[in-house]
Amino acid sequence: MSNSWLFLSFLVAYFLGVFAYAFVAWRKLHEDYISSLFFAIAFKIAFISTIFALISHFLIRSRIAQSSVLNPNGLWFWGAVVGFICSLIYLQKKNHLRIYEIFDAFGMGLVWWYLIFLLPQILIFQSINNLVVVGGLIVTLGLYEFFQKNYRKFSWYKSGKVGFSVLLAIGIFFLFRSIIAITDLSVISFVGKLDSVLSASVAFLMFYSLYNLSQS
Repeated sequence: MSNSWLFLSFLVAYFLGVFAYAFVAWRKLHEDYISSLFFAIAFKIAFISTIFALISHFLIRSRIAQSSVLNPNGLWFWGAVVGFICSLIYLQKKNHLRIYEIFDAFGMGLVWWYLIFLLPQILIFQSINNLVVVGGLIVTLGLYEFFQKNYRKFSWYKSGKVGFSVLLAIGIFFLFRSIIAITDLSVISFVGKLDSVLSASVAFLMFYSLYNLSQS
C-alpha cells in the first residue's frame, strides 16, 4: 500500500474515532451540560490529546534510542494519555465540573476513539499480536456495560456515585496492558517492557481513585 493511501486510512480512522468519542460523551452529558460548553470541552480535550500525541511521535521519538526495554514507536499513545489527563483536569477545574462525571463520559469516548483508530493499522500490518490490543479494548467496553448494570450489587461500593464503571474497566484494561508488556510482544502503541511500569501506574491510579470514590 502506498504512503498516500496509508496516510488517508489513518486520517479517516482518526476523524471517525473523534466522531465516536464525541458522540459517546454527548450521550452521557447532553442532559446536564449546554451544547456550547460540551462541544468546547470535547474539542479542547481532543485537540490537546492529539497535539501531545503528535509531539511524542514526531519530536520526542526521534530523540530516544531503542533499547531492550524501550521502543519509542509507541510514544504517541502515552503522549495522548498525558494530554487527555492534563486537559481533563485543567478543564474540570476551569469550569468547575464534576471530575468523575466527565471522566466517565470522555474516558469511554476515548476508548472508542482508540479502538477505531487502531482498526486500519491492524488490517494493514496484519499482525496477530496487535489483535491483543483490539481484544482488550472490546473487553473493556463490555466490562463497562456490565459494571453499569450491576454496580449496585457490589456491597463494598457504598457511594453509588458515577465513576465506578469507568475507573474499574479502564483500570483492568491498563492492568492487562502491563501484563502483556512483560511478555515483550511487539504490539502497536506499546513502548516495550517499560509499558508494563507505565500501564501498572495508570491501573493503580484508577483503582486508588475507585477506592476513594467508594469511601466518599
